[in-house]
Amino acid sequence: MSNGLCSTMVKARIQNFSRRIFNGEPYFDSRWTLLVVCVTIASSYLVPALVGTLISNPKTVWPLWPGCAILVAGLLLIPAKVWPVVISASFVGFAIADLRAGVPLNSIVRFIPGNTVEVLISAVGLRYCFEGVPRLNSVRALAKYSLFSLVLAPFAGAFLSAHGIARDYWMGWKIVFLSEVLAFITITPALLGWGERGSCIGATIACSSPRGRNAHRGAGGCQLHRVHPS
Repeated sequence: MSNGLCSTMVKARIQNFSRRIFNGEPYFDSRWTLLVVCVTIASSYLVPALVGTLISNPKTVWPLWPGCAILVAGLLLIPAKVWPVVISASFVGFAIADLRAGVPLNSIVRFIPGNTVEVLISAVGLRYCFEGVPRLNSVRALAKYSLFSLVLAPFAGAFLSAHGIARDYWMGWKIVFLSEVLAFITITPALLGWGERGSCIGATIACSSPRGRNAHRGAGGCQLHRVHPS
């Protein structure tokens, strides 16, 4: 009896977890999703490459690594079912940008597990807590975002990426951790805010078209704003 009850509870928790991850409502429809996917994958190469060109010696440690922060923001704006494709393609962009910047191949190989853990902890944790795109408009929302993106994700990722940064393991860990925290503080919230504005513009354009007006007439008009739990 007790084993059956425990099994039922475990199944219920797994189902609830899956529902929150895969049914969390992103801002964009299929066309905007495709746009976000393309922009995220392209930015995964272009932005790190740009950062590398702005540094006098690309082989030195970068004070801010934007790749994972951009990728997480993109993942939170699209359905979870396309995450594997976007993550894989973005990691290829990371690797190409690093190679062009002169980063040793063995360091790039060590970065991949750390980036994977970091991106998954942040994206899955935030999707679960917010059931959609985070809106950082309250202390509670900021606390949730900080827990996953500023503490857990960089903390875990740094353990796997530290050897790729410096010979001294703990020095490398500190560098990775602080660099990722800085990126998640500055880049990800800005991209999520732009994504929210873009969704409102897209909804307005859709509703202003004849097809959009006909599609939404039966539903009582266009809904331009979505409320997400925090």
